[in-house]
Amino acid sequence: MEIGTFFGGELKLRILESFEDGFLTLDREWRFTYANQKAAIIVGKEQEKLNGKVIWEEFPDIIGTGFEIAYRKAMETRVIQRIEIKGLPGGNWYNISVFPSGEGISVHWQDITKEKQLVTALRESREKYRAIFNSMVESFAIIEMIYDSAGKPVDWRYLESNQTHEKYSRMRNANGKLISRLAPKTELSWFEIYGRVALTGEPLQFEAMTGKRCYKMYASKIGGPESRKVAVLAYDITERKKNEEKLTFQANLLSSVDDAVAAYDENGNFTYWNRMAEKVFGWSAQKVIGQSVEKFFSTDNFRTLEVALAKLSQVGCFTGELEYPHKYKGVIKLDTHIKALFNPNGEYKGAVGSFRDITERKRQEEELKADYQGKKSALALVDELRSMDKNKNQFLGILSHELRNPLASIMMSVSLIDLVRSDGKQFRQVKDILKRQTIQLSRLVDDLLDVTRISQNKISLKKESVILNELVIQVLEDYKGQLASKGVELEVELNSVPLTLEADPARLIQVIGNLINNAAKFTARGDTVWVKVCRDKDEAVICVRDSGMGIKPDVLPKLFLPFSQVDSSLGRSSGGLGLGLSIVKGMVELHGGRVAAASEGLGKGAQFTICLPLPAFKVNKQEEQTTAQSKLSPTLRILVIDDIPDVAEIICSLLRLKGHEVISAYNGGEGIAKAKEFHPQVLFCDIGMPGMNGYEIAGSIRRDQELKDTCLIALTGYAQPEDLERARAAGFNRHLAKPVDIAELEKILKELRF
Repeated sequence: MEIGTFFGGELKLRILESFEDGFLTLDREWRFTYANQKAAIIVGKEQEKLNGKVIWEEFPDIIGTGFEIAYRKAMETRVIQRIEIKGLPGGNWYNISVFPSGEGISVHWQDITKEKQLVTALRESREKYRAIFNSMVESFAIIEMIYDSAGKPVDWRYLESNQTHEKYSRMRNANGKLISRLAPKTELSWFEIYGRVALTGEPLQFEAMTGKRCYKMYASKIGGPESRKVAVLAYDITERKKNEEKLTFQANLLSSVDDAVAAYDENGNFTYWNRMAEKVFGWSAQKVIGQSVEKFFSTDNFRTLEVALAKLSQVGCFTGELEYPHKYKGVIKLDTHIKALFNPNGEYKGAVGSFRDITERKRQEEELKADYQGKKSALALVDELRSMDKNKNQFLGILSHELRNPLASIMMSVSLIDLVRSDGKQFRQVKDILKRQTIQLSRLVDDLLDVTRISQNKISLKKESVILNELVIQVLEDYKGQLASKGVELEVELNSVPLTLEADPARLIQVIGNLINNAAKFTARGDTVWVKVCRDKDEAVICVRDSGMGIKPDVLPKLFLPFSQVDSSLGRSSGGLGLGLSIVKGMVELHGGRVAAASEGLGKGAQFTICLPLPAFKVNKQEEQTTAQSKLSPTLRILVIDDIPDVAEIICSLLRLKGHEVISAYNGGEGIAKAKEFHPQVLFCDIGMPGMNGYEIAGSIRRDQELKDTCLIALTGYAQPEDLERARAAGFNRHLAKPVDIAELEKILKELRF
């Protein structure tokens, strides 16, 4: 039969040839009677050579396959057969329809490869979406809001929620369920927030407390105007909030330093500005933080600043004298040290600087130079001032470096907290880093405060009878591990008869500890540290000697000066501010004693000797202990007021462990209300608090006749003499500086009588 006749004319042939799909016909003898061009391409044969050929002979590989089964079934049953199969060319997918027609069958091949690929891609995309969805550290859910007849949001249904959301909300298999069933006590404010987002389409971000955890929340509408679906994203910022409070506490400590301290980020915007910076430059922290450096310190009018910034970009630091604008005073001159900050990847993250006003000193220098021009005495005085400036600049350099390390670690750890899982190993490592660096920062601030108070004669000793042998043994216990870890041997020789001093035990522990710590720093494996306690006439002598690196003779006379540092080429720079020996000298002299250093030179070790006066009488230790035991303080009712909850609760916990009845309040109004109800015998109160400060709280307590006998103790970071005087005037009985010395706190409570 002719093909044209079989299909009813030439027109049908032209139509079939124009198909994008394959089309062929077979007679009852399984011979090709027609195959269009597309079908020939699919089976990989020339169109003309197929006519008259038996399909099973031409394509033996299809015998037993789905092709043969469908073809034979359609031929036998005269019922249309359809199959979906992967075949030639190139492994494409085809939807094959087999139609009984005339004296045989017709076969239609439709290429569905693209559709298959699309379906596969959609399935893979869905699987990837689900994997990402469930692996998110943040909580994520899609909800659909439900409104009553008045248009008020009254419920929502969960459409999707990830595993983190289930963890935060403690709701399992929430999808498809109503929140009213899952959590009937849900606050109405959540319905109002999500209902407003669904209606207006305006996204919201806010912070919310759920139980004891704090979350950052994002809510945004999904879909068109009629949609009531809302996507809710939340992540836990509890630890970040706690660390922000810790950083605020550390910032308050830095504010007590006598130098202005400021920091800015990689974009040149101020991020830190302490109280001394406000005094030195005239601008408040509120005005400066978040603003650009150029807004306040333009290099157009101060070329020395331009030179400093150029050096900072080249070598990473600058130390020297610069001119700056003051808000009211015009141009001022400052001793300046600026240090660039870099993250572990070497990326620039900003800079931190310390500044001291030398305007008046420079004026006096100029007057000295003018008055004594050409005179040797004037030149010697100027040289001495310059030497002092050099030493001070070196100290400022060390200060900036030592402050930079913990500050950089704390800043980067806070950033990292937002990126890691709160229950993972990295999170615990970040917490450990924050704890270590916060302790280090507190120690640096303590050293700065000590050396300042000593120089201004503002330290008052709390003397008591001290048995020197026991005190030295106590200190050595703290440093045995440090010496042993370095492989340094410790030898101790104590006086055969215990020596009793009238001294401040905390300060003596600090002095002896500094000397032993120094010996540990500058000794190596195989070296030895000797500690000896003996009596020389009317003095107790403490000698700390080591076989370590030694000291150059020309350095010894300057060793106890606060702004003199040992030459770094000696390798004795092992961290810290280099104030330890200056503090040792000051504390020993406050006790009426003296300290000396000796060394035969580099590599020959060093020896430090402390001599302290012995009292003219002996204290009977047994009587002293009996007296102390008879003065044990009773249980007291105590109220602690502090606007930082962590600080308040730590103090409360310590006092409760000592057997006292303690409650806390976080602001002035709450504190006064609790005082009237609780009637505390002792009230610890912070000074610097928002709203009602500590002085105002003290005044209110003193005016209340029922509370007038309450012992008021100021607990604050404000510890200058003028702060103590103001506290007394406000009605405080005692004053304690933060961070709290628990031994001092306990001693004060034991002294109280009610």
